[in-house]
Amino acid sequence: MHLKFVWADGLPYGPTRSALFKSALRSTSYKRVDIGMSRIFTARTDKFMRRPSARHISDWGVQLELFNLLNIKNVDSYYWVTDVYGQQYASPNYLTGFMVNLKLSVGFK
Repeated sequence: MHLKFVWADGLPYGPTRSALFKSALRSTSYKRVDIGMSRIFTARTDKFMRRPSARHISDWGVQLELFNLLNIKNVDSYYWVTDVYGQQYASPNYLTGFMVNLKLSVGFK
């Protein structure tokens, strides 16, 4: 099993065409929790691998990972939109939310 906590402070940012306010704002902090577990089955450790139907398989494994377990909406960057009067507005680009990854692997003799 593995458990991962990540926290990073927000980075400074500002409008793209403004030298005066280039780093005037600060983005939100990055927070994330991941958890995963895996299991490998071999003929030495598991009796059902000794069956005749599994004679060509040396081992097999299963791995389950849960990414962004708390489904926190982290901001990756900002897309700057300029209106007709030259005013710029920041529109956030969000990273992916909660995701499940299931992996099955089989080793042959």
